[in-house]
Amino acid sequence: MVAAAFKGAMSSRRLAVRVAKSIQDQEAEADKEKNAALAAGYLSKVRLELQGICIQVLELIEGTLLPKAENGEPKVFYKKMQADYYRYLAEFLQDSKEAVASASEVYADATAEAETHLMVTHPLRLGLALNHAVFQQVVQQDTAAAVRIAKDAHHVAVRALEGMPQEALRDANPLLMLLQENLRAWSPEDFP
Repeated sequence: MVAAAFKGAMSSRRLAVRVAKSIQDQEAEADKEKNAALAAGYLSKVRLELQGICIQVLELIEGTLLPKAENGEPKVFYKKMQADYYRYLAEFLQDSKEAVASASEVYADATAEAETHLMVTHPLRLGLALNHAVFQQVVQQDTAAAVRIAKDAHHVAVRALEGMPQEALRDANPLLMLLQENLRAWSPEDFP
């Protein structure tokens, strides 16, 4: 429930940042400096709100939730969430080197934990691979790494799903489709 509450607060603000940035850029191109300045002010305000939410979530995860989490699914869940919130900071902060490094490190830790304790078809493991690939593409601007992560997760899971119960397929399929969509967008020549 905590994750869902914070996710809702983040989603609306992430959208607001994108819209405000787009308006700021459009108005600046049209030489409407007053409107561009208004959009820039709003953008700064929303970025501060985003930063505050991210810091609050990270303090909760690092100070309370992760230290008490058992190995396996609980630890992967909190590490994925931790990495995601560092990614959000990296996406929206002006000076985000520390957030980028933290996100990269935590995604690697979460992946190692998932590979040790979760089946390749587990929705949490697939969601982690999806978000890690997006981080590589959007924040690191490393398309090759993004494709490798998404492709590996997708191919291994698809092979493992053969002969598994329908429920496993139903749970994994939406994430497999998102991985495949990203692969098509990032490497259309390899994934027509």
